[in-house]
Amino acid sequence: MIRLFILITLLWTSSVLADESKQIAVYDPLPFFESPKQINGAKPHYPKVALIRGLCGEVDIALSIAANGEVSNKKIIYSDPHGVFDSEVEKVIDSWQFEKKFDNKIAIPYQTVVSQKFLLGPDDCQPNPSFKRDWLKPAP
Repeated sequence: MIRLFILITLLWTSSVLADESKQIAVYDPLPFFESPKQINGAKPHYPKVALIRGLCGEVDIALSIAANGEVSNKKIIYSDPHGVFDSEVEKVIDSWQFEKKFDNKIAIPYQTVVSQKFLLGPDDCQPNPSFKRDWLKPAP
């Protein structure tokens, strides 16, 4: 009787583990693609404060792109100067659409990082005063 119980328990445990391994495969991380082509969407406005101060900047956004090319998840991972351009990017990011990526002729979701630069002109921008590069100078 005990042997039968152990056998049934082992069979049940192995079937549960097999089912769990199938479920884990569904949640594999999305593939990553660099520099996908943006095919649609609004451009962020230049913030008035940055225009007045002559600031340039950059915002890097981690994106999950659905199989249809729409943004399905987003997170700002870097901004300089911090907080100046973020809200303008957040306002338009849901309107962005990217090229589809395919695996065996089937459109697949994927991840990417997009960098949105804010430039006035090559000579008009002032470096961020809060960012010090003293560590680049040689020691006396």
